[in-house]
Amino acid sequence: DTLYLAAFALINDHPEYYWADRYSVAYSGDTAMAVEYEIPEDAGTVSKQMERTAESIINSVPSDAGQYETVKFFYEWIIDNTDYGYSDNDQNIKSVFMDGVSVCAGYSKAFLYLCNMADIECAYVRGLARSSNHAWNLVNIDGNYYWVDVTWGDPVFIETENMSDMNDNMNYNYLCVTDDELFRNHTVALTLSSQGDVDFDSAFSFPVCSDTSLNYYRLEGVFFDEYYPDELQSYIARHLAEGQNENIEMMFSNEEQFQAAYADMFESGDSLITHAIEEGLPEFFGSYYCEYSSNDDLYYIAVSIYTE
Repeated sequence: DTLYLAAFALINDHPEYYWADRYSVAYSGDTAMAVEYEIPEDAGTVSKQMERTAESIINSVPSDAGQYETVKFFYEWIIDNTDYGYSDNDQNIKSVFMDGVSVCAGYSKAFLYLCNMADIECAYVRGLARSSNHAWNLVNIDGNYYWVDVTWGDPVFIETENMSDMNDNMNYNYLCVTDDELFRNHTVALTLSSQGDVDFDSAFSFPVCSDTSLNYYRLEGVFFDEYYPDELQSYIARHLAEGQNENIEMMFSNEEQFQAAYADMFESGDSLITHAIEEGLPEFFGSYYCEYSSNDDLYYIAVSIYTE
């Protein structure tokens, strides 16, 4: 059992050994004696190539960036350079750094790999997201812990309305979030079952993530602690007046405020969107249409408004 835990830790703590999930256990009678790995012949070359790619990414981080900005840069790079999809390597970092196609395991291990190289404390986390197996990360930024789900920042996971083209935009809904936010649809796996079906009930424990100061939308000034229709109308109108009509983002502090804003924008006959256009574009008298995406769990809305 101890041997199994060590093998599991190697896979999840050291993503640079991308081949480590291809192993078997050698037994003497009923006792596990050794872990035997299937190491590819080109492992050395591939590892060096991925290391160079990672070094290039880290060197591209602005010199004045703090830990948060560095983590955000890694988040954005992985999303920008990876398509969500299945491949032979989608459980390891080769899928991200060489193939450009991966699933949650690859996204999360690539993020861990970059954080490890940048000396930012990070962990790979397994569990469930909306009842499906999933993986994401825990990161320590300046002494506070946060959850990061790079995979769900990919545009493919954005729920859109009206056949929207907005899915070209990544989202930051799961960058540096708290327990309260993540656990609305994620469940951390605290147990681990070995190949011999032995359950380790307390294999994992995690620190509390409660700090909200690095919420992306708070930092960007688009978080609404209270919902006032006139305030939201003026917020949208300012974007339109400045020619910023696409992907106008907003997040609300609770479900009641989110639902009220959603209804005022998209379900009301006297739409808040219409009034925002009248305020922001007073000389416009044509028709318009809007596309929007939302996250009911995190009380997030993004809207694009097109005038005709």
